Amino acid sequence: MGFRNTTNDQIQSLVTNEQTSYVTITGDGPGAFRSLRVVANDVPITITDANAYGSVKLLTLPASVVNVLGCVVSSITPTTTSAIASTLNAAAVLTWGLGSAAASNITLATTMINFCPGSGVTPGAAVASSTINVAGSGTANYLQTATGTILNGTGTAIPVYLNFAVPTNTEIDADATITVDITFDLVVVLAGDL
Repeated sequence: MGFRNTTNDQIQSLVTNEQTSYVTITGDGPGAFRSLRVVANDVPITITDANAYGSVKLLTLPASVVNVLGCVVSSITPTTTSAIASTLNAAAVLTWGLGSAAASNITLATTMINFCPGSGVTPGAAVASSTINVAGSGTANYLQTATGTILNGTGTAIPVYLNFAVPTNTEIDADATITVDITFDLVVVLAGDL
């Protein structure tokens, strides 16, 4: 008995792309294993002044118990598209993470970063643009928890959010908009639905 390989077309039908204008998802995998490559270009995120964080849902995995084996963000670049200084300060320090929940705190943690870099790990680092519409910079990262992440997506399918925060909230003076280019590889085992 062998594993049946899942083709890229089948991956497209299993995974819901929540940002079709900005995101491309490809992948394959034998049996319950899924290897996804996600490439997002210019995906918009609003970071509110009141909260100093923002999110965008990139994709939703199929309804299943999901064992996240690995996630590698090979590149991430934020670009400020709102007025510099009057919204997001020039070269403001940002944090980022890929999580199963949207950002809900200025400190990204737990389910806000459980895909990458991992719950209990320091969020990814980035620097906002110094000039409007000119790319800032971001630091690549990977899932750093030793045991991976197991998520119960049997009642509600598991989404993948890209979360950004401004940890020093004095570096944001009004609602700001950024666009983000990100490329990441996500490897999961879909154990099945109840």
